[in-house]
Amino acid sequence: MLPMNTTNTTPKYLIPLLLAVALAALLVGVWAASGFLDASRDSKPDDLVSATYLAGGKPVVEFALIDHHGERFDNARLQGQWTFLFFGFTYCPDICPMTLAVLDEVEEELRQNGTDINLKTVFVSVDPARDTPERLADYVPFSIPTFSA
Repeated sequence: MLPMNTTNTTPKYLIPLLLAVALAALLVGVWAASGFLDASRDSKPDDLVSATYLAGGKPVVEFALIDHHGERFDNARLQGQWTFLFFGFTYCPDICPMTLAVLDEVEEELRQNGTDINLKTVFVSVDPARDTPERLADYVPFSIPTFSA
């Protein structure tokens, strides 16, 4: 049988030293993160860099959906305009709202730059079991007031 060691063998300076190292690491981490955030805010491009226009395009296959007002949404509602289609779902916590906000910024920037195109963004749900027309009627105008469903 071994005798129990009742004496504390930890040096008295070790705990304060570990706390000081942890605090220094925390401060360096906060400083580095603030530098990265400042750099990302400054790197936002002010101008549209480039775009590709493919003349002609492809015809859209006939389809029929129901919009957030319970009305038919089909090919006829896409005629005579450019349309961004965004496929998502209303229970999407992060990506969908951020993407909708980016698309809204694109529309706004095009309008501010005097781009003379008729542009519409359409939100298409990929979760029809939960995304009822009533839920979409609340979600679409709340997310981005200029959007259609």
